[in-house]
Amino acid sequence: MKKLLIIFISILLMCLLVSCRSIANPENELHTHEWVDEIILRGATREKEGVLLYICTCGEVKSGTFKYTSSGFEYTLNEDGKSYSIIGLGTCTDTDVVIPAVYNELPVTSIGNYAFYDCARLTSVTIPNSVTSIGGAAFGSCDSLTSINVSDENTTYKSINGNLYSKDGKTLIQYAMGKTDSSFIIPDSVTNIGYGAFMDCASLTSMTIPNSVTSIGNEAFFDCSNLTSITIPNSVTNIGTWAFYNCTSLNDVYYTGSEEQWNLLISKSNCNIPGTANIHYNYSADE
Repeated sequence: MKKLLIIFISILLMCLLVSCRSIANPENELHTHEWVDEIILRGATREKEGVLLYICTCGEVKSGTFKYTSSGFEYTLNEDGKSYSIIGLGTCTDTDVVIPAVYNELPVTSIGNYAFYDCARLTSVTIPNSVTSIGGAAFGSCDSLTSINVSDENTTYKSINGNLYSKDGKTLIQYAMGKTDSSFIIPDSVTNIGYGAFMDCASLTSMTIPNSVTSIGNEAFFDCSNLTSITIPNSVTNIGTWAFYNCTSLNDVYYTGSEEQWNLLISKSNCNIPGTANIHYNYSADE
């Protein structure tokens, strides 16, 4: 009996030792941590990260930090049932918006068409690495927006001087129209000007499109009412519908190709360049 009691106590001590080793060493191969609880010790602000505790089923506790994100957005669950899209500003009152990477424990992967359209108070937006899709004119007509920032870890998008581009730099997706510059030269890496990229931009009066560009998207310069001149290269083979709708001040279009090339280009689109605009054919930047 005494021998059995000693064996029982020995087994119990071994179990306790293994348990203690698992708690003391998170990497112990005898235990896979299951973090079931989170306790926020300090909320995050724009200036300082928040602090929280993770608690494992084994009793192990570890600390972590988290960054500030905006709240109150309007979301919709995507068709895959595993991710969310932001479709509206909702009740968010931030002017410097920080989009969260996670909502309801699922990743936020997209920003819908016109999601922040005509949000006059929006001055900056920060996009996390989880976002892989941004809809047309998502930030259109946001006339106070001066900076669009993208996480360096995002594999789909990037920011150049506060403007939004595809990661490879080939598509200019959104110009931050709250900028006060009167002119803009599109980078030579760009081949496509996206849907509504300059929509409702009131500050720009002149625009230079490089000969790397082959396509100008639908409504790209829609309602740029102060735009007076634009240079379009003969590399452009497509101008989208309503690309220059209501550009009422557009007086001069400097086209690097011939009149025949221009007429062919325009015949394929309904871009709404004003009939009063002067088309300067065979234009050279050296002129």
